[in-house]
Amino acid sequence: MGVSLNKGKAASKDIPVEETRMKHRILLAFFTLTLSISANAGQALSKEEVINLFSGRTVRYTVVPKNLDVVAYFDPDGEARELRGGKPDTHPWWVKDNGAHCIQFKGKKPSCKKVMKRPDGTYVKYRKGKLLVEYHSFTEGNPENL
Repeated sequence: MGVSLNKGKAASKDIPVEETRMKHRILLAFFTLTLSISANAGQALSKEEVINLFSGRTVRYTVVPKNLDVVAYFDPDGEARELRGGKPDTHPWWVKDNGAHCIQFKGKKPSCKKVMKRPDGTYVKYRKGKLLVEYHSFTEGNPENL
């Protein structure tokens, strides 16, 4: 009896070698892209880092899905005073033990999200993997008199 070499085919499933190689290339590209996206998401801040970043500072940021510009003063006593799209608002803020930055608007449930520091030094928040907040500046004190 002779031995079949299955030339040009992968031995296990009779899949052409080129098709197998193409699948490997696609998987490699997918994993590379996934790692790249994760790296761009950044590093989650600790509770202490979030408190130090926000407490006693005026913060300028954009709520990305709404294209809404906000300037807010995060008082160390836990009150945030802000202008959201030019309209004044006041609400509580705090930081959970896991480092999630929380705010609660009147009549709404608390919203707690991790603050991420990107490799380029900028800060962001995500919701379900999509960019939610992009922070532009953190200024000591309340120069806007909010």
